[in-house]
Amino acid sequence: MFTAAFPDRRWYVLIVPDEKLKHSESVVASLDVSILHEYLLDPVLAEAPGAKVTYLHDEQAAAEAVERGECDFAFLLRPASVQDVLRAARAGERMPQKSTFFYPKAPAGLVMSSLSAEPV
Repeated sequence: MFTAAFPDRRWYVLIVPDEKLKHSESVVASLDVSILHEYLLDPVLAEAPGAKVTYLHDEQAAAEAVERGECDFAFLLRPASVQDVLRAARAGERMPQKSTFFYPKAPAGLVMSSLSAEPV
């Protein structure tokens, strides 16, 4: 289920029925961002190569960007969780573009990788 803002100043709820979803063992394929791209964005953008796309993290900013014509539509998605990212990494999968925005972000230089052989 996705919430979408369109230029008519209205919000819509878009639902992809379970029976329409391709079921996969992939962790990444089950994320909202992957489902949105598979069933809506990729087919629409293939037909409308001039569509304006931007990525925002605030519903008010998204609605205003659509209203000002800075983008053609806006979708609000559930963010990927830290657990989703860890499951994808353990499965050897790559997260989709723009799907790993986390707030608050740790200041650069404060996060370090463990050098132990133990999995994270």
